[in-house]
Amino acid sequence: MVSLLLLNSGTLMAANNQQVDTTSIPDSLMQVFQFEKAKEILYNLNRSAPGNSIVLYKLGQCHYNLGNYTDAAIYLNDSYKEDSTQSAVVIQLAVVNSKLGLYDKAVQGYQRLVQIDKENGYYHRLLANAYVTTKTPMEAIGHLLMAIELNDMDMEAYNMLAKLYFNAGDFEKAGEIAHTGLSKNARNTDLLFINARVAYLGKDYDKVLSLGDAALKVNADTSRWNLYLGYSSYFLKKYPECILWLNTAIQDKSINEQSYTYLANAYIKSDDPTKGLESLNKAIEIAKDNNLESNLQNKAILLHDADQDAEAIKLLEEAYHINKNPQVLFRLGQMHYNKKQYKTAKMYLESYQKSSDKLYMKEATELIGFLKKM
Repeated sequence: MVSLLLLNSGTLMAANNQQVDTTSIPDSLMQVFQFEKAKEILYNLNRSAPGNSIVLYKLGQCHYNLGNYTDAAIYLNDSYKEDSTQSAVVIQLAVVNSKLGLYDKAVQGYQRLVQIDKENGYYHRLLANAYVTTKTPMEAIGHLLMAIELNDMDMEAYNMLAKLYFNAGDFEKAGEIAHTGLSKNARNTDLLFINARVAYLGKDYDKVLSLGDAALKVNADTSRWNLYLGYSSYFLKKYPECILWLNTAIQDKSINEQSYTYLANAYIKSDDPTKGLESLNKAIEIAKDNNLESNLQNKAILLHDADQDAEAIKLLEEAYHINKNPQVLFRLGQMHYNKKQYKTAKMYLESYQKSSDKLYMKEATELIGFLKKM
């Protein structure tokens, strides 16, 4: 990719403050991605007139765009030594240092940039981004606030700042920053998304749907919205909408085990147990967390409703061994009772009674009472 920092010939000054004449040929070649050819001409210029800041800078650019970051750093450092006041050189060198993993040096470069022009909000944002990379968020926040103060239309600064607050767990502040940014540009989808994430955590699901609708009018790409819109629709009992969004998540491969669980429940609540069972099978297939137990239970219930009690009991036994959840014992007791396997049913129900769980205690006691009368 051509660097955005490509300068026209004659815009940099040599160390002796003489305007440099490099001709326009290397620039023209670089504009059409002919970096190798431009590099050869610049080599010749450097040999004929060493210490030329602009030539060294452009040699660094050529190497950068060719992926030769180590060589790029050499020429850019030489250019900086000749003239340390040129922001384009400072920025390009900081970018190269980041590519080389020299993040502290990159930070130093952006600090120098701010020294060159403290009133440039963009420079403060670049420094903030470097601080994010070095995991020093408080410094980043300070420079982002300065960037916004200098340019209150810098949407990227609002976005970065809101994300930093969100990741730090200060959701209220993240929402405030996103709201302020949206007051400047209501069509900024990044800020709409951050606001939606804050609303979701606050269980304001109607607001999530509203923000999603606003964002999708600007950009039809739903990939990062599917799960939030699907879950919010589920909690609002809008099951057809939930099914739509979560199926879209399947298509763009953003769905996970939890998503399949919600999708299964949405199908079940929409009286489509067949599709519900399919989704539960998917959830169980990719199970990586505690949802596995509940999904096995849900699948067992669906199989029981379909008169497949033998398979349902096997799944419940498997579910019990995951977390030793006493509620599974109650379900096993129920199913064995329905299959008229009373001795086994009594064993499971009494085991449940001895547990600390109270959710089904009344029902378990009633069933045991019936069994004792037989």
